[in-house]
Amino acid sequence: MSKFYTVSLQNETIIFTAAFEKKLNNGNKEAYDLYVETKAKFPMFKIEVEEAKKRVGKYDHTTMDDIEAYIGDDEHKEWKVEFDKLFGEKIPSKTNSTKSVRKVKFAVIRKWFVEKREKEEADKAKKAREEEEAKAQKEREAAAKKAKRASKKVADEDNAAEQNVPLEVANNSQQEQLDLVS
Repeated sequence: MSKFYTVSLQNETIIFTAAFEKKLNNGNKEAYDLYVETKAKFPMFKIEVEEAKKRVGKYDHTTMDDIEAYIGDDEHKEWKVEFDKLFGEKIPSKTNSTKSVRKVKFAVIRKWFVEKREKEEADKAKKAREEEEAKAQKEREAAAKKAKRASKKVADEDNAAEQNVPLEVANNSQQEQLDLVS
């Protein structure tokens, strides 16, 4: 049970986890024995309880109205069809006779929605990355073509300088040769 606490020698504190505190408050004998033993080992240390870390998800505050509004737009018509197929059945409410409620609990509906929404966001991010990579590839190809043209121009200038022919004349003769070939 030693995973339920940590000892800080610098601060002279014993930090119990929230799970350990819960066991201790429920009257767990092992937890109480460990508490007494730890307190005996470190009599001058003060005792603190670590706060329980609650997971806060991106969609934890999503309501049924939010879900219905999101799947009700034109972009998510197929979601609406799937939603109605899976969760569309309603039954009379036990607490209010004028209302009807969904047969499936909201937690199940929200889980379905969150999974679909996260998959959609992942697909959008992947598509954006692919578009960015394609754009970068085009830019690299354009830069390579430009560098190739620049190196060809330098080579032409070098050839013209070696032959002591002005560059315009060398370019014209190349053009004339191309015209003759075609």
